[in-house]
Amino acid sequence: MRKISTQNLKAGMKLAKAIYSSRGGLIMPAGIELSSEYVDKLNTAGVGEVYIDDPRVADLEIIEPISEVTKLKAIRCLKESYVLLQKGTGPKVDFESLRQVVKEILEDVNRNNPKVVNLITIKSDEDYLFVHAINVTILAVVMARLAGYQQHLMDIALGAYLKDLGMARLDQQVINAPRTFTGDETAMIRRHPEISLEIIQDMTGLSAFTKAIIIQHHERCDGTGYPTGLKESHIHDYAKIVAIADTFAALISDRPHRARIKPHEAIEFMMSAAGFEFDHNFTDCFCKCTVPYPVGTMVQLNSGEKGVVVDLGKGLASRPVVRVFYDSGGQEVKPCYNLNLSDGQYQTKIITEALEE
Repeated sequence: MRKISTQNLKAGMKLAKAIYSSRGGLIMPAGIELSSEYVDKLNTAGVGEVYIDDPRVADLEIIEPISEVTKLKAIRCLKESYVLLQKGTGPKVDFESLRQVVKEILEDVNRNNPKVVNLITIKSDEDYLFVHAINVTILAVVMARLAGYQQHLMDIALGAYLKDLGMARLDQQVINAPRTFTGDETAMIRRHPEISLEIIQDMTGLSAFTKAIIIQHHERCDGTGYPTGLKESHIHDYAKIVAIADTFAALISDRPHRARIKPHEAIEFMMSAAGFEFDHNFTDCFCKCTVPYPVGTMVQLNSGEKGVVVDLGKGLASRPVVRVFYDSGGQEVKPCYNLNLSDGQYQTKIITEALEE
């Protein structure tokens, strides 16, 4: 299987993985052959990327960090909490359900033990905050393990998952506006860490570590963050970890006011901010569990050859194993062949672009 943008789907392709709505409803089953009508349906549903069967990479298996069941449950639980918070009346948020979902996310991550995190594709603006929360939780947990913080993974996961609850109490029309925010709107949105902290005060048994993450996840080591402009040692380590995970997950997601950037571009940005906005040591942990060209990504080489990343290899993350589908002239090659870009014989070949086709 391989990943492809829904905008580049063609009739006749087959889905390798089933697609579900955030409510758990089946949008389209695995194995179905796509017609032009089905392609239109996926685009209308806001599905950004899908996995398709491709005989050229039939041996390729892409492991997700959490199960589909856990993912859908986590989206649904957080969405229900947002609805209650937006109403401001009626039943209180079910914090125990939220805690249980976080526990299941943590159990899945520990069971699957991903060395590299494949973040979940955000299917629509409506689901952004919920899928984003899951992505940040997964990445923060893997980073925290690498940093040696196994004893407080649940506290870190809870902080990552609950940190944006305050967004539910803000003007949703502003949050989802397809334009740059005004100064007043930016100031409003920057209140969400404090509002989130107020909301979770009723949640019994929440540690000081989790609360620090919630209030500090937008602080920056150079003092340019918010809400209080803390610097360096005044920011808790766990909040520094979540800040990195939060920023990266946001950069690679489409938002109404800006388009996403590709993973390799986002990683470059994160590395450029290391030692300034972000803690240098935790940025190193981030770089160890993220890769610029995840397995299943179509890429183009400087030679003009195109193919799919089939293995991350054991060398530099920017030099994986690529299975070449098309030669430098754009002609399909049969049979396909693998290029391990870490091998010395291919040292002049580099990936120049990640493709969505």
